[in-house]
Amino acid sequence: MLAALLIDANNIVAMEQLVAVMWDGKAPATAVRQVQDAVSGLRRNLAACGAPGPLISTRRGGYEIRLSPDQLDLLEFDHERRLAERHTDPSETAVALRRALACWRGRALTDISSRVLEIDAARLNEKRADTLKQCLVIELGLGRHREIIDELTALFREHPYDEQVAEHLIVALCRCRRQGEALHVYERLRRTLADELGVDPTPPLQALHQRILTADPTLTTPVPASRPLDIPPQSPDAAAAGPAMVMPVRQLPLDVPDFVGRAEALAEIAGLLDGPAPNRARVAVIVGGPGVGKSCLVTHAARLASGAFPDGQLYLNLAATSDEPRDPGLMLAEALRALSIAGSAIPKGLAERSALYRSLLADRRMLVVLDDAGHADQVLPLLPAANGCAVLITSRTLLTQLPGARHIDLDVLSPAEARELFTGIVGRRRVEREPEEADAILDCCGNLPLAIRIASGKLMGRPAWSL
Repeated sequence: MLAALLIDANNIVAMEQLVAVMWDGKAPATAVRQVQDAVSGLRRNLAACGAPGPLISTRRGGYEIRLSPDQLDLLEFDHERRLAERHTDPSETAVALRRALACWRGRALTDISSRVLEIDAARLNEKRADTLKQCLVIELGLGRHREIIDELTALFREHPYDEQVAEHLIVALCRCRRQGEALHVYERLRRTLADELGVDPTPPLQALHQRILTADPTLTTPVPASRPLDIPPQSPDAAAAGPAMVMPVRQLPLDVPDFVGRAEALAEIAGLLDGPAPNRARVAVIVGGPGVGKSCLVTHAARLASGAFPDGQLYLNLAATSDEPRDPGLMLAEALRALSIAGSAIPKGLAERSALYRSLLADRRMLVVLDDAGHADQVLPLLPAANGCAVLITSRTLLTQLPGARHIDLDVLSPAEARELFTGIVGRRRVEREPEEADAILDCCGNLPLAIRIASGKLMGRPAWSL
C-alpha cells in the first residue's frame, strides 16, 4: 500500500489501482473496506514514526500522499534530474546527475510481490539506467575514463545487448591503453548479438572495432565534440591536474533500520569524531565478542557523523575472522581505486601504496571505517595521517599497538534494549500476546543482538507460529 502511494506521490491514486496492487486481480468482495482499513493503519504507523502531520489525504476516488523532495528518494531523484537538464556546463550536469544517482540503494521496489507494481519497478530501474548512461557519457567526454570503467563494465554486464554502453566502455578502455580488453568487449557483444538475436553490431561499432585493430592514435585521447560521442574533450589543464575524486566517496553499508540503544557508545564515538586531534587522525576501536553488534554500531555512528566528513566515507572489510583475512596491500589498492587512482597508477609495494593513500587524504576530511580487523599490522597501513580524517575500527581483540587510538568496549544489550529490538522486528501485538515466551526467547539469546535477530527472523518468516 505504501509503495503504491509513494510511486505516485503528490498525485491521487485511485481506489481501483490500490485494489489491483493489493490483490493482483483476485480482489475479495470486501476489497474496498480492506483498503480503507489498510490506509487507516498506515496513517497510524506513520504518525507513530513521527511523521510531520497527516501525510495521507482522502481524495475523490482515492488517496494521496503529500511529500516534499527531501522526504522521498524518488522525488529527490527526479528533482536532481531536472536540475541537471538546466545546466549548460558539462561538469555541473555530471555533478547533478551524480546527486540524482546517489538517491538509489539497489533496485527499485525489492521485496514487493505485486505484479502491478512490477511494471512501475521496471520503469524506475530503466530511468535509473538511462540517468547513469547519460552521466557516464558526459564524464567520458570530460576525460574521466579511468574513473568510470568499473561502472561501465557493470552496466554492460546488466545490459549485454546495449551497443551504446558497449561503445562507451570500449572507448574508455582504449583511452586507458587497454586495447586488448576493448577488443574482448567487442567480441563478447558480437557473439551475444549473433547467437541470441541473429544480428551483427551496428556499422559505427564495427568501424570502432576496425580503428582498434589499426591502432588509431585518436582512440587514446578524448574526442572532440564533433566526434560520434558528441561530448567536450578534457582540457590540458584538467589533464595536468592529476588524480581527483569525481564525486565524494560514499561507501558506508546500509544502516540497520531497527537499531536500538547504545546511547553511551554513540555519544562517546560522536565526541571523538567532533573533538580535536592535532597532527593525526582520530581513531576509535570498538571491541567486543562475536554478535554483539560492533558493525551495526559503527555503521550507525558513521552515518550520523557523515555530514562532518564532506569529502566522503571509505568502508573496508578486513575479514579478519574469516578463513582468509584480507591483505592490507589489497585493501589499499581497493581504497586507491575508490579515490580515482587507475589500476596502472597504483604502486606495487605496500609502503608505496600506503604513502600514496596518505597523500591523497592529506587535505581531505574523510571518515574511514575498517570492519573486522584482526591485528595492528593489518590496520596501520590503512590509517590516514591527516587531522581532518577519522577512523572507526571494529575488532574482537584490543589493538593496543595503534598509537592514540581510543578503545570502546561493547557488551550485549540491556534487557530493555533487547526487548525493544525483539519487539520491533517481531511486532508488538505478537509479543504482548505472549510476554512470558518473549522473555524466555530473550533469555535464551542472552541479550546478544545477533542471536535476537536470528530468532526474530525465523519468527518473521513464520507468522503463524506462536513464540
